[in-house]
Amino acid sequence: MSRTLTADWLFTGASLRKGWALELGDAGQVLACRPLQPGEQSEALDGLLCPGFVNAHTHLELSHLAGRIPGAGGMAAFIGAVVQLRGQDNEEKIRTAAESALHSLRACGTALAGDICNSPLTVSLKRAPDAVHTVSFIELLGLDAGRAPDILARGQELLDAFAGLEACLTLHAPYSVSPALLAGFAALPLRRLSIHLLESAEEEILFSDGSGPLADWFTQLRLPWQPFPVRDPAAYLSGALPPEVPVLWVHNTRMTPARLAALLARSPQSWFCLCPRSNLYLHGQLPDPVLWQSLPGRICLGTDSLASAPSLDVWEEARLLMQADPGLLLEEVLRWLTANGAAALGQSDNFGSFAPGTRPGVNLITDLAGDPPVLTGSSRVIPIE
Repeated sequence: MSRTLTADWLFTGASLRKGWALELGDAGQVLACRPLQPGEQSEALDGLLCPGFVNAHTHLELSHLAGRIPGAGGMAAFIGAVVQLRGQDNEEKIRTAAESALHSLRACGTALAGDICNSPLTVSLKRAPDAVHTVSFIELLGLDAGRAPDILARGQELLDAFAGLEACLTLHAPYSVSPALLAGFAALPLRRLSIHLLESAEEEILFSDGSGPLADWFTQLRLPWQPFPVRDPAAYLSGALPPEVPVLWVHNTRMTPARLAALLARSPQSWFCLCPRSNLYLHGQLPDPVLWQSLPGRICLGTDSLASAPSLDVWEEARLLMQADPGLLLEEVLRWLTANGAAALGQSDNFGSFAPGTRPGVNLITDLAGDPPVLTGSSRVIPIE
């Protein structure tokens, strides 16, 4: 049986509307999003209706590390702790934590997530009928040039394990990819990428002169790495990747206007994912507001993993940015949480808006104030079943 929902405000995925109705089919599909007709009966709700959220960047496989890695240690210390702690936990513990994290996404209003994967551990979880829809990015990395062919072959094997799910190969980050691996990867038939970029000052130092904590960590591990042939991390990857491939660049904590302009020139199909709570926890820094002020149509939000964020609630990322930049309008941030995130993951046909035929999920944001609406201290998100 279909149902018609109304609220004080409705966000379509593109804009805010007053006096509009959302008509849903019995399977949750959008039948219509339109002005409410005079005398028409509806389920009237208090607040703002919007499509289900998109968490564009998660690491479900790292959920077992929740609360176990101290903050403010920097990138090298964080990666070292992840490597050490992952080796201490058995597969069942890791899988159970990932399953709990996947369930938590729906509870906080997330309908779609981009997830970084290094193993097939989450495959069966994502195939469950009630699982949040995911796009899995199979992450490749390696600084030993001689192992590049093996890394690429292993990546294809892992991609095959995700058959039947939305999945594609990607690279980890500029500082973890050898020139040989980058060249081999760029020659593959690529669909869509999600790459960590400019997350820390340590990354910049490594590329500028081959020194710093990351270089020290590579040496400690006896990795056969060489200084990178390009001094800028963004230029190193974007200069080698095919320009027509869509890339979701994640973090961007050290992005500058000059770097942004150069990156867009080389990689015009770029999207930018912000994970502010993780950035604050690990580095005590947020991305420069110029990023979202100059490119609002290409911004989306993610949480990163429970190893560096207190939850996978992407709504909390939005609240943090609105507190950091009082000029941000709720309408704009809702685009980041919905339509932009869906587009960045290549899923606009079914998520991110109330377009007829889609099944994006429905959230109700309560306890708003003003016209246009703004958040209050008691505003919260309620997923509508």
